[in-house]
This record gives sequence, C-alpha cells and structure tokens, in this order.
Amino acid sequence: MKPVLVCTAGALLLARVAAAAPADVAFGIERIDVLASEAAPVRIAEGLRARLVAQGVVLAEHDLDAPQRLEDALSDGLPADPAAARQDAERRVAAIPTEALRARIERAHTGVLIAATQGIERLPAIAFDLGTPRARAIVGVADLEQALMIEARWRAGR
Repeated sequence: MKPVLVCTAGALLLARVAAAAPADVAFGIERIDVLASEAAPVRIAEGLRARLVAQGVVLAEHDLDAPQRLEDALSDGLPADPAAARQDAERRVAAIPTEALRARIERAHTGVLIAATQGIERLPAIAFDLGTPRARAIVGVADLEQALMIEARWRAGR
C-alpha cells in the first residue's frame, strides 16, 4: 500500500507558525495574562517564556486559587469562638505592614479581577493585550504555545 500524505489547512498553519516561532513568537503582542488554577493549569515551555521576554512581551501569570490560599493562610489556627477569632485575626492583620498586606491582597486578586472584567467564566484562559483595541482572550486552551498559534491565525486574518 502506498503511503498517503494527509494535510489540512490547520496543520499547514501550525507548521508555518511553528517554523516562524524562533524568530517572532509574539506576533506584535505586548502583554499576555495567563489565568489558571490548580484544576486548570497552563503549560508554558521555558524556551517559549524566554523568547517572549526577549521580544519585550510582558508575561503575567495569575493563579485564581491565590485568594483562597491567602484567606486560608490568614485564618489558619483561628479559635472556634467567633469573638476570639475576630480578635486574633485583627492582631494578625495589624502585624503585617500595610503596604505588604495591600500588595499580597492585590497580587492574589489580580487574576480574579481580570476574569471578572473580561467576562471570563472558565479556566484556563489566556488574554492578549488587555486594555488595547487588540484585546482578546482564548479560553479552554491549556498550552501557551497553542494559544499563541490561535492568536497568530486570528491576527493574520484580520
């Protein structure tokens, strides 16, 4: 039986994008926000991360489990009595410098804020160039390289 080469437009596009990847993986993208959780992680190959950074892309990773982990850490070991728990919690929070506490809360909640303002209801999600006319999010793709290929195809077709 003679071998048959099956080729689809999608496979050709992926091959073209993959071949171009070392030179330009960013395709004009300035910022990428990766929204993930323990249950919905996103794979980011180290080589890809390095190429994006080298091209000046801001790559921000947001763990949407972070707010719950912060709350758990702040409430760990609190007494069962509500009044005693409140006093203990107030002491714990007061012991953390205000700026450090604000930074921890902000860092933990940034991904949740992005998801809410962009209408992202499922994870994982990868958002490109938020705050610009080119802003887009790809939901349900768990690999940054694959999301970049989808974004490149979309930008090429505009």
